[in-house]
Amino acid sequence: MLLRGGRLAGIVTRAEDGRPVTRAAVLVSLQVLGTFVLSLEAETDTDGRYTLDLPMPGTVTSISAERAGYRTEWAELDNERTVGAGMEVRHDLTLERGGVITGRVMGPEGALVGAEVGATNPEWYFSATTDRDGRFVLPGVPRERFVVIASLWGYSMPDRPDDPDRALEDGTAPERFVVDLTEAATAEVEIGMLPWTTVRGRVTTNDGKPAAGAVVAAAGGGPAARAEADGTFAIGPLAAGEQEITATAAGGAAAAGVTVLVPAPRRRRTR
Repeated sequence: MLLRGGRLAGIVTRAEDGRPVTRAAVLVSLQVLGTFVLSLEAETDTDGRYTLDLPMPGTVTSISAERAGYRTEWAELDNERTVGAGMEVRHDLTLERGGVITGRVMGPEGALVGAEVGATNPEWYFSATTDRDGRFVLPGVPRERFVVIASLWGYSMPDRPDDPDRALEDGTAPERFVVDLTEAATAEVEIGMLPWTTVRGRVTTNDGKPAAGAVVAAAGGGPAARAEADGTFAIGPLAAGEQEITATAAGGAAAAGVTVLVPAPRRRRTR
């Protein structure tokens, strides 16, 4: 027969003035029976107080509080708290107001729906998905500097850094993607994305004959294709801009390379 556990209680307040935070979610990890971990949740009332009756005795290993518009507060309990049957343990938490990043993701034809937008720096990553108007909201972001990036299958983000966190640190990230919440609590970013493109061509040997079976590949682990019997190929999707493409003849002969400029699609005119 399992014994009923104790109770975990406390209050969640705002860092700036000590006022209670209502409807904050309090999340608890409880280790029981040696190795099993239960995830439990409570919500604060109008006084910012929460009460969580534990289903069995165990050890509270972590506790956090979160609320839209605030930074999530985590407490990793180094001196893990054991809550036995009938015990009541108190743990208060404080939330700091965070910043808000808003904006839109646009393609040549208009708003892009379902794009993942992330605000990243070496310590944090927050993400949201664009709505039918291409808009996104990232609330409760720490008051720090971030690079804002977007991703969507079939599209590329021109000038997106390969390593956004490093680019933020060394100052090479494009300024239009950098937000600084240390100066203002809100920031707005508009991100443009371009559809991927398919490149078509023909591979021939030195004497002008079709190089059937040649492997055509984009540099850097990009897409690859095999040339048809007449040497023709189609490779994609490729992002707009300069792309290095190599062709290796069947049998592993030396590869030949060429750099092509993949054009960005033009916006269609509407009446």
